[in-house]
Amino acid sequence: AAPCGEDVVHIAASGPDFEENAVAQVCFGAIITGREEVLIQTPYLVPDHSMVMALRIAALSGARVKIMVPSVSDSWVTRWATV
Repeated sequence: AAPCGEDVVHIAASGPDFEENAVAQVCFGAIITGREEVLIQTPYLVPDHSMVMALRIAALSGARVKIMVPSVSDSWVTRWATV
């Protein structure tokens, strides 16, 4: 596709049939390199220990960390995993 605009987009193939979790690696890298602000918006936030540590390090480094999730999830799995 031809470039249009200044935004950077990274497409990462990931799923149960992949040995590496590319999406988690990209998210982790984005969090730890956030200088001023880390904004996350997702309907299904179930961070593992390394993701929580990355968010804490970003916040302790002075970045504003904001996470937006729905007040009520439409997934019972996510609802139980985030309690």
